[in-house]
Amino acid sequence: MTNLRHLLAFVLLLPLIAGCASGSRATDRDSKEVYQADLSCSYFYYLWGAHAEYDQRFDEALEAYQKSLICDPAANHIEKKLPVLLFRLGETEKAAELLRAGIKKDPDDISQYLLLAHLSIQQNKRNDAIMLYSEVLERDPTNEGVLLRLGILSVQQGELDKAEKVFKRLIKQNPEMYFGRIYLARLFLMKGKIEHAEQAYEKALDLNWSPELVFEMVEFYQSHERYQDMLRLYQTVLDNDAENEQAILGKIQTLLALEKDEEALAELRRLKRINSNTARLDMAISKILLRLGKIPEAAEVLEGIRSGDTASEANYLLGLIAFQSKLGETALAYLQAIDPSAEEYVDGVYLQIRIMRSLDMHHEAVELLKKATENPKSQTPVFYALLSSIYQEQERVEEAMASITAGTRAFPKNDQLHFEHALLLERSGLHKKALSAMLRVLELRPDHPEALNFVGYSWADQNINLNLAYQYILRAAELEPDNGFIKDSLGWVHYRLGNFDNALEALLHALELEPKDPHIYVHLGDVYRALNRVDDARDAYRRGLEMFDDENEKGPLEKKINELSTQ
Repeated sequence: MTNLRHLLAFVLLLPLIAGCASGSRATDRDSKEVYQADLSCSYFYYLWGAHAEYDQRFDEALEAYQKSLICDPAANHIEKKLPVLLFRLGETEKAAELLRAGIKKDPDDISQYLLLAHLSIQQNKRNDAIMLYSEVLERDPTNEGVLLRLGILSVQQGELDKAEKVFKRLIKQNPEMYFGRIYLARLFLMKGKIEHAEQAYEKALDLNWSPELVFEMVEFYQSHERYQDMLRLYQTVLDNDAENEQAILGKIQTLLALEKDEEALAELRRLKRINSNTARLDMAISKILLRLGKIPEAAEVLEGIRSGDTASEANYLLGLIAFQSKLGETALAYLQAIDPSAEEYVDGVYLQIRIMRSLDMHHEAVELLKKATENPKSQTPVFYALLSSIYQEQERVEEAMASITAGTRAFPKNDQLHFEHALLLERSGLHKKALSAMLRVLELRPDHPEALNFVGYSWADQNINLNLAYQYILRAAELEPDNGFIKDSLGWVHYRLGNFDNALEALLHALELEPKDPHIYVHLGDVYRALNRVDDARDAYRRGLEMFDDENEKGPLEKKINELSTQ
């Protein structure tokens, strides 16, 4: 059929071809006849180009239009088609060149400015596009589309004040300009003009209510915790579409934020009547019932959804309910039913370990964690840390070390596992290895406050790398300003650096935060001693001595007190 259509078109155009050919043999004696022949030729190729353009054969259309212009160079309407076709063919530079030439030739043709501006935006030449739109406005000051585009481009260029002027000009010109209000509202948000943004949004909503705009405004009000306004907006959606699930769920979340749990529960139950996914809704209902303290009712709902997609979450919540009711064995039964691939599995195992520890089921806890760490689908850093901690409680140090080491191999970039490894090495008396492990922690997480403090204090205690030790401890104190142990380290490194007044200030602050740590009193005594405040030093040492239980700690401290007695 397509071939037949092309054949018929060719046959119909034969007279035009003949006219074009005869025109080529005409003489100057009849210039009017020659001109008509050129028009016929031009029209033939124009029809050809239009037909090809319609069929999206742009290369062919471009060639036909170019031939049409050869026949009639004055055909401006055809000339202006060329940059459009070049743009469609991806020849943007050539298209832009033709448009610039066209603008010089016909500076009042706005369409050429607009297309060139569009090309400039595509080439990421936004300033050029802004200049072109400004030129259009000089010729057509009330062009709303150009004003809107100019404002948007100004925002993209970070010229917010200029954009504000453009949008305000647009709205002054047409107070009913819906998109002008929306873009102005968004601009006010960017500039932190919250009240202005609210007014612009509300005006836009008055001009043209739509659920899309409502949900955008809801995000705006949510960011400022304007929950009553959120409820008002959600209700406008529900007034138009009572079954709009997004609005219902949004209303429920807002009611929960307002602690209107009973109203949220009523909305959920209403949604359940119109929604087929009742299991997920029952899950949400059970959580609200738990918030309301209606434990038996929540448990009943959860028992009904212990299958399908909600099975693991339901079992976890039922296990949690049983645990809080001190029904350990029942809780374990629920928790053991959680699928290892489920999101709740890690929390479920953690809760099982808590229960097993409380029931002296240490062997079962170890076996559970060994199984969890051996399964690639359920491996997680916390399982290795938990297993190591249980071994440490049982004074099975080698197994504890093996577990945490296996964890660092399985998760080599997990800074917390390396930190736990370092602490275990320190407890085992392997200080050099512990220090090396802590430095590895800082490679993974340079702002780890405990690791910074450990490394800095270790160096200060050894009286090495003091300037770097000070920087580490100072950074740790910035990260955790209320940590008394870090303040103690800061005081100690000041002491090593000879900054005794600063050391005293830091240690007194440390004692305010940790008044029962004997080591801080020892450090304080050393600082008082350096300041030649003998009585204060003696009092600090004695306070520390009273707090120490370890005889190995008491011996050196008693020696310091005796030394002061001779002064």
